[in-house]
Amino acid sequence: MNEALSSGKVENEGLMVKQNRTNVQECYGDHGYDNMFFSMRSIFIGHGPRFRRGKKVPSFENVQIYNVVAEILGLRPAPNNGSSLFTRSLLMPTGETMQLK
Repeated sequence: MNEALSSGKVENEGLMVKQNRTNVQECYGDHGYDNMFFSMRSIFIGHGPRFRRGKKVPSFENVQIYNVVAEILGLRPAPNNGSSLFTRSLLMPTGETMQLK
């Protein structure tokens, strides 16, 4: 138990142990929840002329959505942690869009 407390790891869902030994205030994006827990997952459904019909992808992190939206809007994304490979696997190339009925 002491090892788990000293590491600051979340061992059980809903429990987080943190230790602050300095007075330095840090600003970072950590909401305290581990996205590896099943309860932290969500569903993503993409529909429209650019999405590959019937395409199923494994679980992915939300950072991927930014590049997908930028590609659909024809924008050049700012540098980020998403992957253009993921975007290409999810979307059809621009010239191959399907006609909506």
